[in-house]
Amino acid sequence: MQNDEDARAAFGNLSCKTMTLPQIAHRRRKVAEHMCREEFLEDKHCEKNTTNLKSGSSMEKEAECLYTRLIFRVFQEELINHLSLAMEKSGGKVTLRKFKLTEKKQHEDRHRQV
Repeated sequence: MQNDEDARAAFGNLSCKTMTLPQIAHRRRKVAEHMCREEFLEDKHCEKNTTNLKSGSSMEKEAECLYTRLIFRVFQEELINHLSLAMEKSGGKVTLRKFKLTEKKQHEDRHRQV
């Protein structure tokens, strides 16, 4: 555990009691199992709701895999606001994706790397 906040999250009111090492280990294991179960359920929920793509763009698909639902919704709103941009994957690495955005304004093309 990194700090008091972690201890409170893991042990709640029990952190004020005297506990043996086996009791601490047992409690910590139960908390870890609970956290894993919650993450698993959240992942399943996300997988079930992957049809929430609004644009079908490759950038949106990448973002859906990377971000939490809340952050993805914020990203999605920004993306929808910029649908006048043409998006094209322009390379990148496994951990970094690059997209070329082309915005048409008054007969001129502007390119930005994102």
